[in-house]
Amino acid sequence: MADWMHLDKTSGTGPAEVRVTADINETGEIRQATYKVIKEGTKEEKTFVCRQESVPVVIIPEFDFLVLRYIWADEDGIDFDTATGFDNTGLPDVDGKLVGWSKQYQTTQERVGDYLIHGGDNMESGNEAALIQMGPLLDGDNYDKLPLEIRCGIYGNWYGGRERGNVTIKFTAYKGGTMEKRGYDFVNIGGEEVYTGDAPTNVSAHGEDNWQNIKTLYSKVGTMIYNKESRDCIVRIGE
Repeated sequence: MADWMHLDKTSGTGPAEVRVTADINETGEIRQATYKVIKEGTKEEKTFVCRQESVPVVIIPEFDFLVLRYIWADEDGIDFDTATGFDNTGLPDVDGKLVGWSKQYQTTQERVGDYLIHGGDNMESGNEAALIQMGPLLDGDNYDKLPLEIRCGIYGNWYGGRERGNVTIKFTAYKGGTMEKRGYDFVNIGGEEVYTGDAPTNVSAHGEDNWQNIKTLYSKVGTMIYNKESRDCIVRIGE
């Protein structure tokens, strides 16, 4: 048994629920352990793989819409700017197009089709948001053109001034309904909230000219990896 994995039950008879816990991963590498459950008296066995990522991972169940809300306090910095964009859809009007703020939207856009929408530039402390609409992206002729795993990069930069640099990303996912922009935020109308969760991070990028080369000069806050068949995703924080 891997020394970083712990099972609360390793033997017994009849149906059982086995709780698996893992130590904090401080190795900087992906760790994986494989266990076999053997049914006594028969040849039946089942194999389970326990995988621990090298970075924090947010797991989000099947959804149509995902709102990324960036939350910070006065002590963290002033005027936090975000940028969000798909990397590998294969759609020329989508890949590499970032939503977020840049001067007169020179290197970003307010929206990319019906797929990505920026909530606006909040120059104070508080909240800035981006909306990822996977439902419309997968509709119609797009579906067959898209890869199985669709990647979306998430970037951040302190424009006004960096202090502690802490930012909390709040992920809220919805199925069904429609999305409406209200202020810097987005609300779901007529659908169902299927997930909400927070991921704390720290953004080191700081500069008033970083918007000129976002993918190089902004900090990579995370990567969303969305499975078009299961319609769920993981978000790898910091990569």
